[in-house]
Parts: sequence; C-alpha cells; structure tokens
Amino acid sequence: MIADLGLSKLCNDDATRTSEIKGTLAYLEPQCIFDSKYERDLKSDIYSLGVLYWELTTGRPPFQNASADQIIINICAGIREDPNPSTPDEYVNLYKRCWDSSPKNRPQKTKLMILLAK
Repeated sequence: MIADLGLSKLCNDDATRTSEIKGTLAYLEPQCIFDSKYERDLKSDIYSLGVLYWELTTGRPPFQNASADQIIINICAGIREDPNPSTPDEYVNLYKRCWDSSPKNRPQKTKLMILLAK
C-alpha cells in the first residue's frame, strides 16, 4: 500500500520552514522544499513514485545515511541516487523521467500507465 503520496506537505501558506515539511523528505519534489506556495498535484505524486521505483530496485530507501539537510541539498541540486547496475535500462529511464526536477518533464498519468504495462 502506498499511503504517503499526495500528503507530503503541510497545506497552509505559511509552511516555509523545513521542520514544517511533512512526509518522507527523500520523496519530496524540489518545488515542495524551496517554494512554500507550491501546490502539490499529480506530477508531485509521479515524482514520489519515481523515487519509490528506485527504492524497489535497490532494496533500500534513498539517501539512507544522509542528514535531513543533506537530503534537501541533494534534491534541490538534482542529485539522485545511482541506479542498481542490474536494473534494466527501460526501468531506470522510467523512474528517472518520473523524478525529473521539472514537473513538466515528468510523464502524464496515462503515458506512465502505458509505459508500466510494457
């Protein structure tokens, strides 16, 4: 069961401090971290899903040994964990598209479903 998606940020306008960001930090898209007025949407969940796909291929959570500050720096700088070398390229390309820093570059829900069905 995936329960954290869509619930990762406090829903009021004054959520500006890192301590007010809710959810699992490593799964938050960059916009949620540096823009307190950013409104999460389906593309936000697709980002988080991409991170989850990565975790499924590695068997561990992202940035497992990093501090919260380092996770924030990594996410905002576009730094992502390396793929598991045994993961098929198609799968790596899929989750990299999902966790793209720019929401407009992430796949649409319909396209994502088609890619997953292959």
